[in-house]
Amino acid sequence: MVRWGRALTGDDGAGLLPAEPIQVVSAPRRTSYYRVAEFDETSAELRYFADESRRPLFTEVPIYDFLGCEPLPGARVLASLSDPRSRPLLVARSFGRGRTVLWTPSIARAWNRIPDSGKTFVPLVLELFDAVAPEREEPLNVGVGSDLTVTLADFPRAPVLVDPRGTPAPIEGAPTEREDGRWILPALSGASLARAGLFEVRTEDGLRVPIAVHLDAQESDLARATPADVEAIHPALRVARAERDDEPAAERPEAPRSGELWRLCAMLALGFLVFESLWGAYIGSRRRNHA
Repeated sequence: MVRWGRALTGDDGAGLLPAEPIQVVSAPRRTSYYRVAEFDETSAELRYFADESRRPLFTEVPIYDFLGCEPLPGARVLASLSDPRSRPLLVARSFGRGRTVLWTPSIARAWNRIPDSGKTFVPLVLELFDAVAPEREEPLNVGVGSDLTVTLADFPRAPVLVDPRGTPAPIEGAPTEREDGRWILPALSGASLARAGLFEVRTEDGLRVPIAVHLDAQESDLARATPADVEAIHPALRVARAERDDEPAAERPEAPRSGELWRLCAMLALGFLVFESLWGAYIGSRRRNHA
C-alpha cells in the first residue's frame, strides 16, 4: 500500500495524493485503539459531524490501523488521531478543478469500525463525494425557455443538442477557449429549450452533458386560487359564487342573464322520445287493422 501511495504522490509532490505515505501504524488490538482527537468542523467534508449530537458518531469509533503520512505543500489536515504524534486521519488538497482527500485508515473492518456504523459511514461518504466534486460555473437545471451556456473540458467537435424526443440539432457557432484550457459552447437560446424534459449536449468525441429543463415552480403551488386569479386567466372563465343569506343583496354578484340550456335540451329529448313511442304504437295498430 505504501509503494502504491508513493506512486500516486509523484516525484515532485504534484500527484493525486495530498500526503506522502510513510508506514502503516497499528494499535495493540486487545489493549487499546485510536480514535479521532480533533477535526475541522468548518470543512465541507466534516461539517456534518460538527453538531454536538452527531460528534460522537465520528470521534468515538475505534480505529486500529492507519497509514502514517506526511502532508504535502498546500494540503490541509482535516482530522487527526489520538496517537502520540497526532498523525492525520483525513488530508485534503486542491487538484485540478476539484479536490482529493486521503483517508489514512483502510475502509476494511479489520482496520476500523466505521463501516459497521451506518450513521457514520453513509453521511461521511456522501459529504466526501460532494466536497471533492468540481464546482460547475453554470447550472444545468434550468426553466423552460431559459438561455444556457455550457462549458466543456475539451474542444467540442461537431456539438449537437438532443431534445427529449431524441432529435439532434447542430449547435451553430464556434466555441471559445478559456484561459484555463476549457471551452465554452455558443449560448443555447431559450427557443431551443422551449419544452420540459431531459436534453443532452453531445459531441463527436462521445462527450455527453445532460441538461434538465423544468417547468416553472409556481405550477406546483397547491394554494387555492382566488376567483380573481381564475378569471384573470381567460375572459371566458367565470367563477360561480354561492349566495349567503347574510350577504346584502347589493353585494351579491349579478346572476347570469342567459338561462341554462341543458334543461331545455332535456325537455326536447324527452318530448321526442314520447312522440316516437306514440308514433310507433299508431303505426303498429294500423298494420294490425289492415291485416
